[in-house]
Amino acid sequence: MITLDVERNDISGTIPSELGLLSRLFFLGINRNAVSGLLPSSISLLTSLESLLVQNNFLTGWSGAMFTVHSTLAAVDFSFNNLQNSLPDELFMLPNITVIGATNNCFTGSIPSAICNAKRLEMLSLGGLTSGFGCSNSIILPSKFSSVYSANFIIGSIPPCLFTELPALRSLDLSGNGLTGPLPSLKQVNGSYVSELINISLSHNRMTGE
Repeated sequence: MITLDVERNDISGTIPSELGLLSRLFFLGINRNAVSGLLPSSISLLTSLESLLVQNNFLTGWSGAMFTVHSTLAAVDFSFNNLQNSLPDELFMLPNITVIGATNNCFTGSIPSAICNAKRLEMLSLGGLTSGFGCSNSIILPSKFSSVYSANFIIGSIPPCLFTELPALRSLDLSGNGLTGPLPSLKQVNGSYVSELINISLSHNRMTGE
């Protein structure tokens, strides 16, 4: 088997570890179901995997070894789950990664500096305006609208490399988090813009600047 797509069914429970036996699998789509628990570490055995789509479920995390052996994984989408803790460095160090979708989860901490290694990254979506159902305070708004902030969102400043060192990046969504610091500069250098970004969403954060 090389493709497994079970999108939009009524699958519940956890993802079985036996999935790792499908060694030739290059596409795995379990999105839009009711799967819960952890992504099994056996997914690391799928060394031909190029696309991993598990969005719109109730997943809460993954094994720390899940991304350490992939050399082919190019697109991952974990959006609309309840994934917790910080973003793993290994995700951004995958040599062929081009798409990372992780909108509306329960992530905490800052954007890791390892993201600067993702030279082929074309789309990064970490928006958290309506976080996962398992997070406290599902709506995050700036202080002038609300004094209540969720404990489950990404904080810190935006790594400058997102605008200067990732030449393939075209779409960036960091909205609805707790990001601080100045707005990034997109000024021209020698007649060309530093970034080739086409779509940027930084709304509903705590950033400053003019």
